[in-house]
Amino acid sequence: MKNLYKMLISFMLLGMAVPMLGQKNLEKWVDKCEKMKSVDITVIKKRDPDTGKWEKDLMTIRFSNNEELYGELLDACAKDEEGAYDVIKTRKDGRNIPQIYSFKTGKLKTKYLFNRSAAGAVMVTVVKEDFDE
Repeated sequence: MKNLYKMLISFMLLGMAVPMLGQKNLEKWVDKCEKMKSVDITVIKKRDPDTGKWEKDLMTIRFSNNEELYGELLDACAKDEEGAYDVIKTRKDGRNIPQIYSFKTGKLKTKYLFNRSAAGAVMVTVVKEDFDE
């Protein structure tokens, strides 16, 4: 009985951890961008005035003339695509270009919105929002 209890707990913990792995490469990419001086980042947070709880985080990452960083973004998207519940992408010049990737972990929804201008400027918006199921 004790072993069955341990096994059930292990499966529950594994079940909670697996969805978190869905966006690990994108999160690493965002962490890298936060440390780079050549990347502009804007952060907006929204708090519920009644509860005082943070409801929504919005981060916009902007950079240009950095093909290496853009390539790393495309690689992170390709690796994390399987963990997303919503994926919108286009194919341009033989490359899959992400548009929207959405992930859900527990009560947190994370959405990545991607945009690249014709001039090569890249903008990635990350929206994290709590929700009630």
